[in-house]
Amino acid sequence: NATQRNATQRNATQHNTSSTTTMSTTTTTITAPTTPTSLIVASTKATVGEHLCRVIAPIALQAVQQRGRFSLALSGGSLPGFLAALPQAFSDHQDARFDTWHIVLADERCVPSDHADSNLGALKTTLLSQIPQIPAGQIYGIDETLLSQDSAHAIAVDYNARLVQALGGGGGGNTPVVVFLDLAVLGFGPDGHTCSLFPNHALVTAPPPPPPSLTTLVAAIEDSPKPPPNRITLTLSMLNSHTRHVIFCGAGASKSPILRAVFDKVIPKRDESTTSSTTAQSYHVQMAQPTTALPCGMVAPNTTNSDDDDHQNTVTWVVDAAAMEGVDITAATNANASSSSSS
Repeated sequence: NATQRNATQRNATQHNTSSTTTMSTTTTTITAPTTPTSLIVASTKATVGEHLCRVIAPIALQAVQQRGRFSLALSGGSLPGFLAALPQAFSDHQDARFDTWHIVLADERCVPSDHADSNLGALKTTLLSQIPQIPAGQIYGIDETLLSQDSAHAIAVDYNARLVQALGGGGGGNTPVVVFLDLAVLGFGPDGHTCSLFPNHALVTAPPPPPPSLTTLVAAIEDSPKPPPNRITLTLSMLNSHTRHVIFCGAGASKSPILRAVFDKVIPKRDESTTSSTTAQSYHVQMAQPTTALPCGMVAPNTTNSDDDDHQNTVTWVVDAAAMEGVDITAATNANASSSSSS
């Protein structure tokens, strides 16, 4: 696994050095994530969406119960196709309270929402059209009037301000404004990118701002290795310091080199009750040492100043069996299962 991880990281670095001259070629390491991390492996790509939505539903219910609202960030790419089953993930006796949901974009291309490249457009088609109970004013797309300026930076600054307004709390008297997102559901590419955070790009190699910075939650990218070049994205600062839970979702053999690189140990869970179907297997995961060559492996939420007394951050990966090709599974023992549960 170590050899495979090094090869994947070298390939990502080489790929991005040739993609744009503005990217850093320095691969730096950060502290290994300690956020409790789980893995759900669906037997087929067709059942990935079902299991993804079963992870989202209890997080949403808990947020509404504790705070009276649920804030959800969603990516584009292949992810919207896995979300169609979300309304059905809530049982008949569970009230999802969709009217309290707030939907933000984990990243967006700087195009109108009716453009084929728009993440919001894809989400409306696959998911949001099924949930008319979410008020239009609680679905936060980019300000399309700013597209005429041809400036991703202006769009990012505006979206950052709207994010603070939508998700912020406190701010009365001497109380500072705090911003928390309940859940980010993200895809990850065969190069290891997530949101629009690409390997060894300046957005992932730059030192994180000192907390609490509320002006660096959203960033512009105008040299994306993937078209279109102009985009906005949630930053690592937003994902790691202002987000309670993160789910990564992907399918297919093209994802397996990334999983082999970012996972250090994959350990079967002894209690399989976490999945309500025989079409998936559950695991504890210990993450490998992250590098800027694999941005998805750098995401580890740690909202230590959250307003939840019993709050615990989590990361969950939901993939299919094809994505796990070549990923080593460590035999479960009482010792390692116990240590993984507490990590």
